[in-house]
Amino acid sequence: MRRFLPKSLLYAALILILVVVLQLRCNEDSSPTGLLEITLLGLFVLIAGIDIEHRRIAPLSLALAAILTLALAAQSDALGTALTGGIAGTLAGSVLYAGGRLYLRLALRFRRELPEIDPFGAADALLAGVCGLYTGWPTVVLALFLGVLSAGAAAVALLLAGRVTLRSALPLAPFLLAGALLASELGMFPARLFG
Repeated sequence: MRRFLPKSLLYAALILILVVVLQLRCNEDSSPTGLLEITLLGLFVLIAGIDIEHRRIAPLSLALAAILTLALAAQSDALGTALTGGIAGTLAGSVLYAGGRLYLRLALRFRRELPEIDPFGAADALLAGVCGLYTGWPTVVLALFLGVLSAGAAAVALLLAGRVTLRSALPLAPFLLAGALLASELGMFPARLFG
């Protein structure tokens, strides 16, 4: 199994420093909330990029994203909503992780051929929790739905194009994060739907 490369952590630090410096230079009177948002978005891009390249999500990047998201929620007086969304996202991610493990067992039993990597790893489950912290409750439901739906659509398109096989596993971080960002833009819709 390939280990997470330490040079990726160096790239992560450099990108985060670059984002912060550019934000400060472009807007010298920037608010702490704006600085947190741009840093968090830069971190999301970094998490997605590393998952695409290495099929791994660094625990350090997840911890940093959770801390930044909680700080952002605390500044917006939405800490309770964020924590509830984080718990719901982590629970949903755990269910998806268990489903991925079940798929691996069934694949081994019936086809005797395992996929290249876990279809939904433990880090993906934790990332679902971070997405829940970012979007809050009940928007996390829409965020995870959009993330899983877009990953499924991409998988079908890549299968039809012959770019992947049934043994292939897609990096899920870009889809989960895109779902969270899109759901946060559509934030009022789930509140009307569930509230």
